[in-house]
Parts: sequence; C-alpha cells; structure tokens
Amino acid sequence: MKKTLLTITMCLSFAGMAFAQLGQSSPDIAFGVKAGANLSYLPQNGVYNNTNKMGYQFGIWGRIGGDVFAFQPEVYLTDKNVKITDNTFTHTTNSASFTSIDVPLLAVAKGEIFNITGRVYTGPLFSFDITNKQVYPSTTTTFTDNDFVKLDYKNINYAWVFGVGADFDRVGVDLRYEGGLNKIAYSNYQYSHTRMSLFELSISYQIL
Repeated sequence: MKKTLLTITMCLSFAGMAFAQLGQSSPDIAFGVKAGANLSYLPQNGVYNNTNKMGYQFGIWGRIGGDVFAFQPEVYLTDKNVKITDNTFTHTTNSASFTSIDVPLLAVAKGEIFNITGRVYTGPLFSFDITNKQVYPSTTTTFTDNDFVKLDYKNINYAWVFGVGADFDRVGVDLRYEGGLNKIAYSNYQYSHTRMSLFELSISYQIL
C-alpha cells in the first residue's frame, strides 16, 4: 500500500509539473497507436540462469502539453517471456510467459531540430497481470512440484520508465527501459528474489 501511494503521488507530481509549463496557452493534444517488441530481463543470482526472450506490445497513447513539456499516459498490452534454468541438482527449466495491461504515466521534455521532434521522458508504470503461464518440460526423472523453479508473479507490478524518442511528422520511434520496482520471489528452495525489467523498441503513429 505504501508503494502504491508513493507511486500515485509521483504520478500526480509529474502531471502537475507538465501542466504548469502550459501557462495561459491552450495545450496541444495528441493521440495515437503504438506497437513494438521487448526483451525481458531477470538478473542472474548464481542459483538460476535466466535467458532473456523476446515479447511484444501494442496499444494507445495520448499526450497533452506545450512546446517543451508534456504529460503522456499510455495503455498497452504486453507479452513478457523468460526462460529460467535451475542450477541445483534438478537442472530443470521453466519457460515463463506473462501477459499484462501496462499503464505508464510519463513526464516528457521535447525539442525540435531539422523538423524532427526529439523526446526524453520518465515516469512510473503500473502493470496489471492478465495471464501467467509457466511451462516445465517432461523429464524421465521423478520430481515433485516443489523441485521446479517458479516465479511468484504478482497480479499488480510496478516499474519506472526511462526513454528517448523521435517523431518524424506523425510517425514516432521510441527506445525505453522499464526497471522493475517490486520483488518477484522464486517459490522453491527459498533462493532470494528477482525483479523483472524490460528493454523496448516501438513504433507509433499519431492519429489526432
């Protein structure tokens, strides 16, 4: 609850900062769609080897602000994938796939040069889990369920976004990093925890 309240407070602060830059002028409003690919990242801990795998995302975005600062909320569907190998005596693997609705709330600074608008942005992200699939391959050795490495993935997760982008008229290209904030526990053997982060590359199109 404390993390949620802190994140909401940060969201409101960023939004207020963006709107404060508008002064008395009318804000510019933009709306569009986006799609792209991501690479999930789980840090290694010596017990588990984590293999990063590709996923996808698609959704919508909005932007309201002035010539320099803006507030940009987004809503998109994200597919996250990772393969985990247990380095203990079992040497079992887990191919985990998570689908979520992600909602970043971003403070944007932008500027134009040679008719290209460059953007840098940061802000919190809320991730709402839709599906959680963890697949264990068949094996000839007898193991119990507790012998397989599992991720205790939460229904709601939090991240912080850092990114850059460029707009070529109505087409935009973005590269961003989502750093996971909340801990995700490994459910067997009590071997610590991890945080899921993402590297993302996306293309957007401005409709409005």
